[in-house]
Amino acid sequence: MASRIELAQQYMGYQREQKTDEMLAMLAEDVVMNSPMTGTISGKEALAQQMRNRPMGGGGGGMNISWS
Repeated sequence: MASRIELAQQYMGYQREQKTDEMLAMLAEDVVMNSPMTGTISGKEALAQQMRNRPMGGGGGGMNISWS
């Protein structure tokens, strides 16, 4: 079984490589993302829609990730 650190590294690798489907597959159905640009997004499907509609190469400025 992968450690939390290994899972976080895998997730960030998928994000860096813009592998949205693989990245989303790692998330729970009740995921919540807080972003200064988009506010709070609740639920895997809503987050998937947001990620697929974002401009590519957004730079990730201001993104904070809290793992729990």
